[in-house]
Amino acid sequence: MNLPPVYEPVPLDRGSALREASRLAAKGADEGTLIWRGKTHASKDITDLDCALILRPEYSRDIAAQLIYVAAISLSSALAEAVRSLVELRFRWPNQVRVGIANTAFLHLQWPVSEARDAQWLVLGLRLKAALDAIADDTLFPDRRPTAEAILERFAKHFLADINRWAEEGFETPRNRWLSRADGIDEPIRLAIGDAILIGIFETIDAQGRLVVLLRDGFRQLVSIVEFFRARLLSSP
Repeated sequence: MNLPPVYEPVPLDRGSALREASRLAAKGADEGTLIWRGKTHASKDITDLDCALILRPEYSRDIAAQLIYVAAISLSSALAEAVRSLVELRFRWPNQVRVGIANTAFLHLQWPVSEARDAQWLVLGLRLKAALDAIADDTLFPDRRPTAEAILERFAKHFLADINRWAEEGFETPRNRWLSRADGIDEPIRLAIGDAILIGIFETIDAQGRLVVLLRDGFRQLVSIVEFFRARLLSSP
């Protein structure tokens, strides 16, 4: 696999890449360790990719969580190199990347549940399942469908450039890029945050990366990426 030297790829035969990367991170694995498992089905119009990258950010968890947006942009750039130019690539808060009408990829963040807010490690997970049987290949792809490895290579290169730009310039550029492709702005949104259900109008994401929801009573509620994924961490077995 052709990856920049900052990455250390570790192939996975079975199981969850996110879970394995979290296990290795807790044991001290280096930043840049990239756990991955991929398959391109020859008989079906499906490409599967499950990968997770260990990060050790020098930022608070709230700031580091902005990387979910950076990763979405990087993945859309990688996919844009493979699909036809007129195929839409869209985002849905907080962690979905859509190709055309399909929910194609889901991004995840994981960290030590019991740790202080300045996490010693953070794992970025990506699960891609381009199950587009109802759409002919030539509708999406000018050539043959890219392999899981090819998508991972493209994503890794874009993410390296995008994360360096974010570290140097801040969140404004990725925020604007994400919002330019966001689905559901000014439309109703319904979110489950742990046991609570949030219903309102999706207005924007703010300068810190928090979702801004206009409630029925006219007040605005902010939902952070950390809050969203913490609820998932605490509810997972």
